[in-house]
Amino acid sequence: MIRFRLSSLFLLSVFLSPQANAESGEEAAARVLAILQNTSHLPPAEVPASPGEAKISFVQLDPADSWSLGVLRVMRVRVPPHKMISVIDDIPAYVGLFKDLLVAKRTPAAGHEFVLFTETHIPLPLVANDRTSVRYHCQITNARRLTSFELVEGNHLGGLDGASLLLPLKDGESVYLQLSFVHVAYGMARALPVKMFWAENAMGSLQADWALKLRAEQPAHAAEEILEESEGFSRAQFDRIKAAFEKPRKLADFIASLKANKSP
Repeated sequence: MIRFRLSSLFLLSVFLSPQANAESGEEAAARVLAILQNTSHLPPAEVPASPGEAKISFVQLDPADSWSLGVLRVMRVRVPPHKMISVIDDIPAYVGLFKDLLVAKRTPAAGHEFVLFTETHIPLPLVANDRTSVRYHCQITNARRLTSFELVEGNHLGGLDGASLLLPLKDGESVYLQLSFVHVAYGMARALPVKMFWAENAMGSLQADWALKLRAEQPAHAAEEILEESEGFSRAQFDRIKAAFEKPRKLADFIASLKANKSP
């Protein structure tokens, strides 16, 4: 599972403004999950051209509101799904791979569910570390992994909903897709630079994604090397992320792309 990493800008928005309504993100995540249930392969236009690239875009919930977005990331991995799954499931190893992550603990729940608790250092004076619990439901076979997730509790985050899908590609590779909707506070939060807010959070999410990819592809490499390389990769995407923010995708178009198995 790939976390949505909180930034200092996000925490400031939470402290200065009331909690946002989480319903639109929940509904959007449920609609995407329903499509992914029956998705055996992604449209070619949604898959990066090479394993050294990642696709990242923003999915629009409300055209009039730049704070109502989902972050969509897709990457290719040079290992088959079962090897990527073993890395994703090694939750204690997240510490050292994800920037500023202090604690990662998995607690089994009912059925195929579990709760992931994470504590992340927040580099702001007088601000408590982020402590978040997210419930995951996984459907796993030898060929694919479908996951949905939702916020259980958080001392800063107002809500988090989304889904991810891991599928095989040819030549022993995999493709990983995740769409995350974070519930951003309103009010004075709109005084913050919205583009910078989303760019920082997209880079944080991409860093975590890329670190797991590198761990799967390069299991002998030290965590410090993987963290450094994944941070460098995510920072290098900054301009692309800002450009993607300027042209967000409509949720309906993304869903139509998955249904029709062609890019919108």
